[in-house]
Amino acid sequence: MFNLRCSACGLAALMVINKSNSFQLSTGNRASYHHQIDQISNNGRGSSLYSVTPELSTDVDAITTSQNKQATSASTISENPRLSGLSFILDDGTRKSHSLAENTAFVTGFFGGLSSPQSFKKLVTSLYYIYTAMEGSFDSTEYLNVKAIDDEELRRVSSLEKDMEYFHGPNWKSDKSISPTPATMAYVS
Repeated sequence: MFNLRCSACGLAALMVINKSNSFQLSTGNRASYHHQIDQISNNGRGSSLYSVTPELSTDVDAITTSQNKQATSASTISENPRLSGLSFILDDGTRKSHSLAENTAFVTGFFGGLSSPQSFKKLVTSLYYIYTAMEGSFDSTEYLNVKAIDDEELRRVSSLEKDMEYFHGPNWKSDKSISPTPATMAYVS
């Protein structure tokens, strides 16, 4: 098994070499035909460069190599846990949301040093409503499996309340003009 990463979009995939030295690529629920797979890492055993040509067919998960540089038995390489299980599912399932969030005007401006106190105030306000809803759900759930992942160190409402007081003043809780944005309301519903 090999770990693949698309040089164009960063897609991670798992590749298995079968006995005929052809590749089976697993990308989760994403189509693989547009990816430029050019770096293959064989689980810490060094990197090899392959020129991989995707087959444009209905079976977008099948690809073949244009070079046979290395014949490796899949049974001799252990599976990378990052490419299966909960970690892979979370990464695969949240990649689009993270990409959208990372490209918002605030975040791109923030990383570019173009943030303003007003935009940060809006972010803090949104985070306050998000964490209030999330922590309230943890407090009210009857499901032990959900309660088991509630970590006190990850709770942020008390810190965000201090930030809200700093940005909105000491009477912010009774100020009717302070409310979540429509996007924040949709997110927490």
